[in-house]
Amino acid sequence: MRVISPLAALGMGLIVLSACAQKPAPNQQPVTASTATESSAKTGTDWLHEELMVKILKQKIISVGIGSNHKKGDPNPYREGMRGSAHKALSACLVWDLENVSVTYKRAHMGGGSDQSNAEFVALRNCRNKKRQFQYDCTCQLIDSDDENVLKVPADFLAKYEKKFRASTE
Repeated sequence: MRVISPLAALGMGLIVLSACAQKPAPNQQPVTASTATESSAKTGTDWLHEELMVKILKQKIISVGIGSNHKKGDPNPYREGMRGSAHKALSACLVWDLENVSVTYKRAHMGGGSDQSNAEFVALRNCRNKKRQFQYDCTCQLIDSDDENVLKVPADFLAKYEKKFRASTE
């Protein structure tokens, strides 16, 4: 069986990286089971991770910390790594919509550090701080750590997602 990613199915062979958004653009659709493509090699968690990464990385930076080498409006530098940091992590404030079987994010955050656990801590701390500041109703979760999928999908959501996914590919 040939494996085709959702991007390849849409004729997109190159991902252009940009940065994090506070909220999706008005025409941006949430990740849903109907946007995934069948594959025996990938799980529902893999498809959700891939689609969230594409959506997050195509956004522009909306805020920067003191001493950052980046400016508002710069492309998202996550894939290139964090200058001065050996490790990197990406978190987002996620909304798991069980009724519509979709996941959206309120805001995404990068973190860097001398070790992986520190990078993950910084990314989650940044997410939780903004969640409190803006009073978001979402869950801060790690999505990626050193270019590895670390997304934890709630079991009830994953079951509905995979059921909907199977139904849409039959």
